Amino acid sequence: MNRPPVLNIHPVLLRLGDDKELFALLLDAFRMDAPKKLRRISGHMADNNYNNARIEAHALKGAAATVGAERIVLLAGELEDLMQQLAALSPSDMTDAITGSLATSAMLQQLASELEDLYEAIDKLHLIPSDLEPD
Repeated sequence: MNRPPVLNIHPVLLRLGDDKELFALLLDAFRMDAPKKLRRISGHMADNNYNNARIEAHALKGAAATVGAERIVLLAGELEDLMQQLAALSPSDMTDAITGSLATSAMLQQLASELEDLYEAIDKLHLIPSDLEPD
């Protein structure tokens, strides 16, 4: 399976009517908000509040889709699914909850890494405006 791009700007620009200024605003808003969402997910997990963590993962997935951050969309979707599974566990299913928490921690680390890759891609867009031109 091919790995999706860090940032797929062409469909986003099409949806935005090729409004590059709006796209830049969306990228800046995402860049400011995504780390907060990751911190909230982590905090909810620490409190064993998997439903709120799921809601935050869903919000991150939607925000990432808005700016074309395809890898983050996939990872946030996987995290959302895992949080839904953990929220459905009964207190007697602690082994599954611990396993799920370990998997979640790994996903959060991977999301943080993907965010760094995305920020690098965004920075390159600001340095090379011709990269914003659709195919």
